[in-house]
Amino acid sequence: MTEAVNGSAYYPEYTVVVTQAAGDEFGQAPVTFTVTRSGDKSLAQDVSFLLGGTAIPGADYTNPGSTIHFAAGQATALITITPVEDTSLEDSETVTVTLQGGPGYKIDGIATRDTASARSPTTMAR
Repeated sequence: MTEAVNGSAYYPEYTVVVTQAAGDEFGQAPVTFTVTRSGDKSLAQDVSFLLGGTAIPGADYTNPGSTIHFAAGQATALITITPVEDTSLEDSETVTVTLQGGPGYKIDGIATRDTASARSPTTMAR
């Protein structure tokens, strides 16, 4: 819920939801998370996030960093997790994005974290 004074939202609030939940290492099909800003959108703002899950940044997927940038007026932004193809046979792995609170914005108490998975091919021709 966005804080408001006399019906006018004044404090930006952020939520995250997975919008493409199933990635694939073979062909490098990405997993996508959408971060949405409600409330005041008049200023540019950077929002921090943590990555978790069973997949390892840099080894199992390209590391997207730890902040997402919103330009003034922007309501949504994407965090894209692109799997790295390797020769290891492994089970499906998960990636979790957790938004972090920071100065000048709030994180929705319910929708702060979401998880997606990427599968590895069971056999790979080389």
